[in-house]
Amino acid sequence: MKHRFWIIPAFIAGILILICLYKLIFIAGAEMVIRFGFTGLDNMFHPRYQYYAVVGSSSTWVPAGLVKAFYPDWDLERDIYSDENDNCYYVSIRYSPDGIHKINTPVIDIGGGDEFIMTYREWTQKTNPLSPEMLKLLRTTIMDNYDFDGQSVNEDEGWVWRTGSTYGLDGFLMVSPKGVNDRAVLDSEDMIRRIKNGRMSKIMNCPSKGDCEYIYFTDRW
Repeated sequence: MKHRFWIIPAFIAGILILICLYKLIFIAGAEMVIRFGFTGLDNMFHPRYQYYAVVGSSSTWVPAGLVKAFYPDWDLERDIYSDENDNCYYVSIRYSPDGIHKINTPVIDIGGGDEFIMTYREWTQKTNPLSPEMLKLLRTTIMDNYDFDGQSVNEDEGWVWRTGSTYGLDGFLMVSPKGVNDRAVLDSEDMIRRIKNGRMSKIMNCPSKGDCEYIYFTDRW
């Protein structure tokens, strides 16, 4: 009878050990670690940061101490605006029924006629101009993943913002290490995606009430 009292604690301990091993394996093989920030009154009792290790299209939360143990040289509170290692651009895809867009940022032809355009700008002062290789990759990826012929603007959904007659269909930050021109991470309001091997794919949804603040790339990226 006494032995039965050990079954539940042993089971719980076994589950905890498996979880720890799972996170150890994940951080050891991570392509990147994404830091999310939690601010505002809604997050008064929430930890300031959360870190997610990413392997392929899978991700899991990992403690800050575990991240620091594997990557002691990382500044776990690094600011993207002072980052000299990565390039960061804001990209928006816009639709205007009359084909008139009032913009002052570079435009990329995405083959959608005058109604559809893509614009971009350097998000930080330390970001390099968009390379021809990355521009081509971004253009091809957008053209392959957006149905411009079947696009319609619904007043209730399907667009990110509206200014006059122009609708924002998508907007995201594109981040990639400097010198890398064949892949990038896309940070939109509620989702993290990637461009890799010539295609766009989802990495993870952003945690509720959390904002992506920084992406740490590893040598496996």
